[in-house]
Amino acid sequence: MEWHQHQFFIQNWQVAAANRDRCIEALRQHCENTAMSPLDPPSVSGWPAYYQEPLYYELLVNADVYSKRMELIEQLCQGGLSVATPYSSPSSHLLRINFVDFAQTLSNPSDPNALVEEALSRLYAYPVEQPFKDYLKTFLLSGQTADYYWTSAWGDFAANPSNSTYRAIVSARLQGMIQYMLSQSEYMLM
Repeated sequence: MEWHQHQFFIQNWQVAAANRDRCIEALRQHCENTAMSPLDPPSVSGWPAYYQEPLYYELLVNADVYSKRMELIEQLCQGGLSVATPYSSPSSHLLRINFVDFAQTLSNPSDPNALVEEALSRLYAYPVEQPFKDYLKTFLLSGQTADYYWTSAWGDFAANPSNSTYRAIVSARLQGMIQYMLSQSEYMLM
């Protein structure tokens, strides 16, 4: 996918062209701090595989890099990554993941099983075990056991997307699930 196809993922992306460059630069700098500079792998072979000798995964994910990645994930999922944008009003923008827009790009967001499967296929490079999928689904079900709990919440939102209460309900559940997914080692090793 091209960069512009990922715009659904960032909330508040509609900024002036000069500011968009600042936002992209801020994201690039944060990625660089997490040892994942876009389009700049450490060697012509790319990033070392997590199973590669002599350090195995220790070079790719160490304590310093891991804490910086967790901080970036928390910023993008919760409060937002503040980016100074002096050429517009307001003079700064918060970039954060728009969970609802992400879910709307999936083929069947009203089905919690399908949503978890497709989100995993987009965000993880390796398959995961069924217990992990079941755990992710608990975020959508808010501790309930029946799938209709999510299906009903999504249906209410889909029928009335301008209702801030319905949006907040589905967004909070998606945020919990996606933030958890992004913080797992399986995501770090993609």
